[in-house]
Amino acid sequence: MISRRHFLRGVGGVTVGLPFLESWTPKPLQAAEAQPKRLVVFFCCNGVSMSSFWPTSAFGALSAESLPATTGLAPLASYASKLLIARGMFLSPRGYGRDKAGGDDHAKCVGHRLTAAANQDTEENYASGPSIDQIVAKSINPGGAGSLNLMVGYRSTDVRGSISYTGSV
Repeated sequence: MISRRHFLRGVGGVTVGLPFLESWTPKPLQAAEAQPKRLVVFFCCNGVSMSSFWPTSAFGALSAESLPATTGLAPLASYASKLLIARGMFLSPRGYGRDKAGGDDHAKCVGHRLTAAANQDTEENYASGPSIDQIVAKSINPGGAGSLNLMVGYRSTDVRGSISYTGSV
């Protein structure tokens, strides 16, 4: 036999503790909102004015103030916190010029700009492997789709016409 007072004390304790029991039950998993990922590569074949192109801040995180109106990247200022701008890289086609193509280092640099691999040993000097944009695209695009490539300007029909490769040509 339980007294009414003892019973009500027990029910009160359970009532107070009940909301805390809910925190012990497993929660259904919810998918996080997918954030689109993008890789954009700008390539300017004949270069840029270095003094007016790069961010004005030191290396590291960017802010809108890093891309003032005097820089070539000013239109991207509102996206500064989402940008990663690689600086300090130097591409030199050392050792070229001894092959059949007669030492056209300019074209040879374009051929391996995003592949980090030597070009094929042919007169055309096309890339010998996939470019980084294609590798990234296949890893983040649904179904492993390749990248979207856009070009403004003269379209060359040789190695100077593309910096993006799905593999060796």
